Amino acid sequence: MLTREIRKGKNILACINGHDHADSVEKMNSTHYITVNSISYKWFGFQSYPFSEEIRTNHPDLPDMILHEQPLSAVFVIHDNNDIEIQGMEGGYQDHFSPSVLGIHAWDGRSVTASIQSRSLIHF
Repeated sequence: MLTREIRKGKNILACINGHDHADSVEKMNSTHYITVNSISYKWFGFQSYPFSEEIRTNHPDLPDMILHEQPLSAVFVIHDNNDIEIQGMEGGYQDHFSPSVLGIHAWDGRSVTASIQSRSLIHF
């Protein structure tokens, strides 16, 4: 859809996605494609966290997740010159049970952290 609009001559500064459980930025042509980390957890799709039997029984999908200590958020500032500033935040994992404990350092080619990186994106 974005490619179609760009071909029509539309200027699209950024496309922001927040569901991918990762934190990344790619730039194609003049459009920034920004993926903002999940607010609360990493989904791995396999039983990873050692929850009690009662919790696993009552919440069968919960052990597939590694939970953040606190919700993540970010502020986006678009300046008059169309530069984008992302004011992110550092976080952590509950009980210090992180993906690295499981030997996971990247997911779908993206870094796995409990943070949203602060960054400045230059528009040209």
